[in-house]
Amino acid sequence: MGIPVRARHGGEAIATGVTACGTGVLCAGGAPVIAVGTGMLAVGSPMMASGADKLGKAFREADSAGSSAEGPSAKLFDDPKAWKHIVDNHRQGGEGVDDGKGLFTGKAKLVKQRIIETVERSTGKPNTRDPKTGEPRTGTVYEYDFGDKIGTLSPNDGGYPASGIRVIVNDDGTLRTAHPINRMFE
Repeated sequence: MGIPVRARHGGEAIATGVTACGTGVLCAGGAPVIAVGTGMLAVGSPMMASGADKLGKAFREADSAGSSAEGPSAKLFDDPKAWKHIVDNHRQGGEGVDDGKGLFTGKAKLVKQRIIETVERSTGKPNTRDPKTGEPRTGTVYEYDFGDKIGTLSPNDGGYPASGIRVIVNDDGTLRTAHPINRMFE
């Protein structure tokens, strides 16, 4: 149940009779209301003018896109084992963290967002060969440099700040792993 509020913009009341839902969005009669622009007055559910209705529809479509989205990142997180692998091996406090692992900084949502961005902003390359057998490995490698610190390299690699991410995607489009890097493809 929300708390009754009077929505204001610059000290001027723009909506009354709405409540602040748990998400922080204003709700009228239990339905979320998003006020856009300076001239809009939110008064109950009929206020959804064509522009606001279109914006709401766009948000709903984006939220429901998930794995039905198109592009190389569409199925990344369909297999939860890969995200667990990243949390266990490439996040501070993970049970598999050791001197050979680079670590991501930031909240989980930000790390996921950066992994998606890496795949969407870079061109995939075939995975490298297995260092022991020399055989080709399946999957596609994506690398992107954010130009700012996103984590640290492993202590074995100097523990320096890392600005890039390497993402390895399975042939079915699901995430295999991701870790911080400091150099791009050579």
